[in-house]
Amino acid sequence: QANVQRPHGLLLLEPQKLTTLIIADLNLRTARKERARIEYMVWHWLRQQNLFDHIDILTGIGVPIALYGNGWQGSKFEKLCLGPGGPKELPQVYRKHSAVLTPANNLLLHPRVLETFAAGGCSIQQYNPGLEGLGVEQYLTRGALEGMGLRVLADETWRQKLIAEGNRQVREQH
Repeated sequence: QANVQRPHGLLLLEPQKLTTLIIADLNLRTARKERARIEYMVWHWLRQQNLFDHIDILTGIGVPIALYGNGWQGSKFEKLCLGPGGPKELPQVYRKHSAVLTPANNLLLHPRVLETFAAGGCSIQQYNPGLEGLGVEQYLTRGALEGMGLRVLADETWRQKLIAEGNRQVREQH
């Protein structure tokens, strides 16, 4: 119930509700500090599940995916991981690929979006009201994610327009 599927098939992150259900189901008594720690672990797990869903959707329609960072070892996506991608490498990584995908992070603006545009890369993001007007291409449905994943590969003019607008907005507003 707390891990609600939106009607369009993308995960809605609700760690507070899921934490409440876990604590109630296990009949736990927790201090506020302990609850916050559990909530963070639940949020992290939900975020990972959301990311896995997005990767499954895009690889399922043939969009090539390259992953960076730690934590892919032992997952079904391990073979897609190209390395940790340290801070000095990230600008080049952002420019090298057709787009950088950022699934919703509990509807917060992830620094990766701004970093990608500042580096001259293209970012597509799961819907986030805080990004409206920034020139970030957002998707709210599975179909929109699939469409953007394919369009960013096929329409270089559109992709370059996204990059230019996002880069301009980041430089002017951030």
